Amino acid sequence: MSDAEAREVYAKARLGESVTLGSRPVVLVVDFSCGFTDPSCALGSELTAEVESTKRLLDVARGDIFLLCSDGLTRPVADETIVHTLRESTNGEQASARLIDLAKEKGAPDNVTVVLVYC
Repeated sequence: MSDAEAREVYAKARLGESVTLGSRPVVLVVDFSCGFTDPSCALGSELTAEVESTKRLLDVARGDIFLLCSDGLTRPVADETIVHTLRESTNGEQASARLIDLAKEKGAPDNVTVVLVYC
């Protein structure tokens, strides 16, 4: 794909239009990472967050799985374990329940959020 084609696809995806490459759909992914400037702040204190976003287009194929999760999952559970769990699970409900259980077993420090999107 040329740079001009990539810019056109990106522009359409940002507007929410359906985009394909050949016969395959394309998904616009926006990653947000938030770093707090004062992590020791207590409830009720003024807290300032610095938010960075990264946008990219992904070529999506049937069978792909998108995992949206909190650091309550990714901190205690290794990436390899997450991938293995997704591959071995028979459905999204089973996979998400197992991932949450793994995080709790490993002492997740806060909430654990798991959202799976199957293509």
